[in-house]
Amino acid sequence: MTNQVQFAKSLGISQGNLSEIEPGNSNPSAETLISIRTQYNVNLNWLLTGVAAEDGTTYEDESY
Repeated sequence: MTNQVQFAKSLGISQGNLSEIEPGNSNPSAETLISIRTQYNVNLNWLLTGVAAEDGTTYEDESY
């Protein structure tokens, strides 16, 4: 089981930074999001929008 300190270290951020991101007091940087995607194979679309694209795209362009 990974604790907050280990998780933050795996992402290359401080535990204090992670403590601010978790409750929504701070937004993660693009580098942190990419690190989560790479380290934990999390869908980037889901990280950005809360909705996973089933075809694996990073985002869906809904403008016409």
